[in-house]
Amino acid sequence: MSNLYNIYRTTTEDSKTQIPGHITLQLKEYLIRGAAIITTMDNAIGSIKMNDFMFSAEGIESEDQFMEIIASLLNDNGFGCKEIRGAYIEIFAIYRGPGKTQSFIKSDFIAKRGTLSTAEKELAYNTYFQF
Repeated sequence: MSNLYNIYRTTTEDSKTQIPGHITLQLKEYLIRGAAIITTMDNAIGSIKMNDFMFSAEGIESEDQFMEIIASLLNDNGFGCKEIRGAYIEIFAIYRGPGKTQSFIKSDFIAKRGTLSTAEKELAYNTYFQF
């Protein structure tokens, strides 16, 4: 999959600024936001908003590899938990060219192993949108 996008645009009559006829944007990194499902030190299940994190788009060969990287970077925002079980995440692509632009790709649930229950998914989703 190519990470280069060419945008062609012509000037319009009502344009007050000069628009370049050709802009190349290159996918450079991904930004992940979300809420993690955690097991607390007393074995309760909870959810906490994660610190956002970014990683380079370079060298990613497959969606499996992409999701493995995300799973390895899930975090508890410094809370200190026994285990991070998974998360509700939003994925953004960061493109660079003559500037920087951010594009929403998708939202999803991710489990570090196994699957998340419906209740865990609802908890993470509600935690993410609560704040």
